[in-house]
Amino acid sequence: MGKSEAKEDTLCAEYIKSLLEGENSNLDNEIEELKIIAGKRFFDKNLQDIFPERDFYLATEVNKFNFVLKVEKDQDGMNYIKRIDINYKKVVYKFLYSRYKNLENNWRFFLFILF
Repeated sequence: MGKSEAKEDTLCAEYIKSLLEGENSNLDNEIEELKIIAGKRFFDKNLQDIFPERDFYLATEVNKFNFVLKVEKDQDGMNYIKRIDINYKKVVYKFLYSRYKNLENNWRFFLFILF
């Protein structure tokens, strides 16, 4: 998130949480709502050179990309975007370990999840 809470960031976090907790999540209604709230700039004909409509659909397509884009600053203070590839098994393992690390014989459970 940036300086203030963004609906699209919250929706993304809720979606990731639902995946990790094994819940079924249908985002269709929330994505439609984003079109008229936070994503309305992507549908403004005067802003297509800055916020192309296509970017909205790419950003809201689920299970398509195995990376995130992170904004960082270089040594001169200029922002740039860095691609970070995601290892899903490692992310799931860390989440499950942090949640269930006190269970007896948890290593068997984690080996099952990883392989």
